[in-house]
Amino acid sequence: MEAYGTSKAAALAATERFIQEEKPAFDIVNILPSLVTGRNELNRKAEDVTKGSNGTTMGILLNTKNDNPNLGSSVHIDDVARIHIDALKPSVPGNRNYLCSSGGVAGTTWEDAKDIARRNFGKAVEDGSLPLAGSQPTRPIKFDTSETEEMFGWKFASFEEQVKSVAGHYLSLLAAN
Repeated sequence: MEAYGTSKAAALAATERFIQEEKPAFDIVNILPSLVTGRNELNRKAEDVTKGSNGTTMGILLNTKNDNPNLGSSVHIDDVARIHIDALKPSVPGNRNYLCSSGGVAGTTWEDAKDIARRNFGKAVEDGSLPLAGSQPTRPIKFDTSETEEMFGWKFASFEEQVKSVAGHYLSLLAAN
């Protein structure tokens, strides 16, 4: 994850350097998503849903115990796609960074996934399909995305919507296989 984070920082620095040195005739819009979660249409088997960035959420709902805190920030994959499309509108100022993360300044508390699953997938919790035996401590981080939400005119989907998207996809693939 350190290499991944470093690569993102290096890409942003290179983009800013390009704008400053080359002074292009076009604008550049930087979309800066936090941890992206949500239904991944490329997943064909339930175990596929437990990999990648969705693995954090699914690990909590299944049985992965992680002692290392994960940053308390996440964003729904559909919102990341939507903002990329909306950023093409001429009304969106360029040469700016737009943070993408749900939950406002409070962000994401990973362990909340268990309560969300109980509320929305009670049967799967009862039958053990979602045993809720994992753990993931949260390291709070305060991202203020209000400027992004104001500019684009919509709010990021809640962590509840993210969990419902990921867990719902997992359960549908589990039932299909």
